[in-house]
Amino acid sequence: MPRTYSNSEYADMVFVYGFCNGNALKAVREYARRFPNRRVPNRRVFMLTFNRLRETGSFSIRQENNRFQAALRRDLQAGNRILQHFDNHPETSVRNASAVLGVSPQKTHK
Repeated sequence: MPRTYSNSEYADMVFVYGFCNGNALKAVREYARRFPNRRVPNRRVFMLTFNRLRETGSFSIRQENNRFQAALRRDLQAGNRILQHFDNHPETSVRNASAVLGVSPQKTHK
């Protein structure tokens, strides 16, 4: 699981990274000097934070970009639709339910 920082810490990282003209190694040293009581992120965190802010306008990591979690979310939604269908139509077959719901019979049978 990736470490997360507060928005204030991320803002300070971006400020220090800019202050060091985009030199991540210098930014690590400068950040440690300015904020001695904080955990010091590595150079990769400075670069990723700056790029994420530039590309998305946000410090937060968007979980929707994670393909694995998106696939799990889709499977969960499909599973809920399948269960709801069988609750409403207990006499239906797996083949019929898969055709109605637009999912494979294997997924319907799980």
